[in-house]
Amino acid sequence: MSCACDDSRNRYDPQIESGRSWSIGLQVFADQAQQIPFVLTGYAVQSQIRDKPGGRVLVTVSCTVTDDVNGLIGLSLTGVQTGRLQPNGPGLSACCQYHWDVLVSNDDGATVLELAHGNPIVTAGVTEWVP
Repeated sequence: MSCACDDSRNRYDPQIESGRSWSIGLQVFADQAQQIPFVLTGYAVQSQIRDKPGGRVLVTVSCTVTDDVNGLIGLSLTGVQTGRLQPNGPGLSACCQYHWDVLVSNDDGATVLELAHGNPIVTAGVTEWVP
C-alpha cells in the first residue's frame, strides 16, 4: 500500500494557514508504481497533529473515505482547529515543530498502516475577515 504523497517513503509536510480552514485529498494505491487504487471498503482513517511523536494531541484531523473503490481520502481541519497551531513557517523562529501522520486500518483494527507522516508547516494569515 502506498500513498500519492511527496515521495516513496510517504513523507508529506502539509502547509496550513493558522485560523483558516484546511483540506487535502490523498489517494492510496495497492502497488508501488501507484497505478492500482487500494480499495478502502471496510477501512477507517485517522490522523492527528501532535507536539512531538507520542506527545500531546493538538488537533484531531477529520478523515473521510471519499471514494472507497478508487482509494480516495479527504482530510480537513476547521479554522478554529488551525487557530490552535502557532505559526512555525519559514522565516519564523522555530517556536514549535509539529508532527502528524495518517493511519488506515481495517474495521477490526487488526492491521494499522501509515499512509503519510511529516511535519506540518503553519503560517500566519494575512487578511482578517470582517463580516
